[in-house]
Amino acid sequence: MSIPKGSTNVFPQIDARFQRFNNFKQESSTFATLVYGHAGKPKVLKYDVATLVKRGAFLTALSAKGTIFTMDAAVWYALVMYFAVSAGSFCLAYFTADKSDFDYTKLESVSNYLNMFIPFILGLYVSLVLARWWTLRTDGIGKVLDSAQNLILICVAVLPGQEFHEWHDQVLKYALASVSLVVQTVRNKGNIDMLAAEGLLTSEEVTLLADMPIRPRPVVMWAWICAVCTKVFEEQGIAPGKARDVVAECVKARDGISLIWTYLGTQLPFAYVHLVTFLVNLNNLVMSIKCGVVAAASVRNENWIHAGSQLVFLGVVPLLYQGLLSVSYIIHDPFGEDMLDFPVMAFQEYMNEAACTFSHYTHKCPALSLEYGPPPSKRALSLRKGAGRAVADKEAAQEYAKESVGEAGAQDAVEDTDGEVTESPLIASLREQARVKDELIKSLTQQNKLLESNVAVVQSRLRSLEAQMTRLPPAPGQASRWCAAPMTGYETDTVSVIRS
Repeated sequence: MSIPKGSTNVFPQIDARFQRFNNFKQESSTFATLVYGHAGKPKVLKYDVATLVKRGAFLTALSAKGTIFTMDAAVWYALVMYFAVSAGSFCLAYFTADKSDFDYTKLESVSNYLNMFIPFILGLYVSLVLARWWTLRTDGIGKVLDSAQNLILICVAVLPGQEFHEWHDQVLKYALASVSLVVQTVRNKGNIDMLAAEGLLTSEEVTLLADMPIRPRPVVMWAWICAVCTKVFEEQGIAPGKARDVVAECVKARDGISLIWTYLGTQLPFAYVHLVTFLVNLNNLVMSIKCGVVAAASVRNENWIHAGSQLVFLGVVPLLYQGLLSVSYIIHDPFGEDMLDFPVMAFQEYMNEAACTFSHYTHKCPALSLEYGPPPSKRALSLRKGAGRAVADKEAAQEYAKESVGEAGAQDAVEDTDGEVTESPLIASLREQARVKDELIKSLTQQNKLLESNVAVVQSRLRSLEAQMTRLPPAPGQASRWCAAPMTGYETDTVSVIRS
């Protein structure tokens, strides 16, 4: 279908190369985008707010799909019933009531009193229903879809390339099947043969799922995804940390599925919903009776404007309240087949398109052919992979042996004895020489520290003696023996070394 030029109300069309479901169909118009999914019924994917505001709600009320006038016939039935009640009260008041005792003010007061607090009660109820609906979209089915894309992103980044496309597609099929199983479970449909027809599961897998309880089936898909990814990572020698990332995404998807079961299985309290519905119906009933009685009195008094205003009240107020009630019960379970329910197949198609794009184009990134930084040593690679310091040292020794004795000697540098890796005599000798050098350096360092401490003690004593000699005056007529006595060459050298 052609898209109007400049229209912004439509989603991009699914690329035909990546379309998964044959029965998926998308139609776009100047007002809304409709999609057809599992049940073959139209659902609103996106609508144009600008067109709605510019054209007005009156022009689109009956022409656009998805409004309360075109979506649910219960609103029309309610309006017809309230108009019939109002017509009956009009006839009764007009033909039987006495004009002198015709007082409708008390009935009008009751209607006005109900209209004072009904909007607050109904508004609170509708806000709660909308909050639950949005939570189901973002934290329920949205979390499952996000986890699927995140999981494909991790798998493609860790193991890119065409040789892993089949594995990527298998993980994606299980993720899409989990979403379809959620919809089938909510609609209480146990037959899942359509998953085999759509190519998401094999006949063997469908038979296996058919033997399971209906509620855990979507979570089983994520358990299979976790097991398959862990198996591939172990076979390809991927670090265990990547497997933890996969498990985290699978757990996140399980949480989203659990939230869907919680919200759909735990409704708002029945007494509360019944009370809100009762008050709305009571208000509409009183409003219709009041409008008929007041209109009859206005016609008797030939007050045509007042009589016409009652018809406006009768057409607007019950329509508003009944329309909000209809919207609340339609979006209460958004996984059904109504016009306003979630277009789940559209969500699956867009998720499938993104995941297939990851898988087909990641390994073609031009930047992957470039080199960044110097090549790391084997020891650095072992430490980064978490192999441990001992394994890293052995890798470094083997690399050093390659450089020292050549490729032929490097093959003999490490010998395999009963499945255990042992060092050759050459590597052991080099390691022993390094150890002896370390011990010699340590011994020399200790001796140097001891000599420094002895020198410090001698310097301290020499300064003390010099201070004492300077305080003793020489005897009269005699020179100081300390100054007069000449020092030998050995003593002079010793004092010079100490002072230096």
